[in-house]
Amino acid sequence: KTSTIEMEAIFVVAGDLDGSTLLNSVEILTKDDNGVFTSNQIDVGGCSSIKTFPIATSNGVGAFFNGLPHACVGYKEGTESPKCYSFNKVGNWNYSFDLTTSLNNGDASSVVFGDWGVIQTPWWIVGGDTSDKGTELWGGNPPAQITNDPITLPEVLNQACIVKISDDEAFVIAIPQLIPSTTNMAWTYKLSSNTWTRVSDTLEQRDGPACGYIKNTAGRFVVLAGGTRSSTTEIFDLSTNTWTPGPDLGEDIQKGR
Repeated sequence: KTSTIEMEAIFVVAGDLDGSTLLNSVEILTKDDNGVFTSNQIDVGGCSSIKTFPIATSNGVGAFFNGLPHACVGYKEGTESPKCYSFNKVGNWNYSFDLTTSLNNGDASSVVFGDWGVIQTPWWIVGGDTSDKGTELWGGNPPAQITNDPITLPEVLNQACIVKISDDEAFVIAIPQLIPSTTNMAWTYKLSSNTWTRVSDTLEQRDGPACGYIKNTAGRFVVLAGGTRSSTTEIFDLSTNTWTPGPDLGEDIQKGR
């Protein structure tokens, strides 16, 4: 008889060391009974260690897609790569699909929506080409790009941070590439109608921040944290369309996930 243990975990793939050396190592952080995440496994070359990612890379995107962890290559040295891989249940990386546009420019972001009609868990990827408003939507198993109703960004964006706020809605924060701005612009995007709604700009301009979604008894909120030379945070109340300062991180954090 086989038993299954379910646990909350964070899957960390590749990155760079001190902004210079690209990594392909993989680490899994698991949550204990006290709510603290600790490293459970790391690629150290032992017989039970996790297989390294096929390509050393930084600033790619990843998601839990089609029931498996997936990661797409971001910046890499030499020839750019559009490849995305899945991590199977026996601990190996398998090729999954090629993006139309590689993410070699870095600073991409993505979100997986809930089922959309016959398309299971579509994966929306923004980034790669910071000169236009195009994005990519992938779905199905095996994955195929969904092109019948393209998602076009409202502006050319730089270093977008995206977080899912419902099964068919995402919150997008970014610095506009072609418009002078002292803050980040923000929108909500609704997949079912392919529509954008502009919301209040952020309190500060943040280059490469992290963002997340919180829902509790007090309401629904988006948290925006860090960025280049920033340890501050701010919180957006989805019911009032307002940003308020949040607690300080204690240290500068850039390009967090």
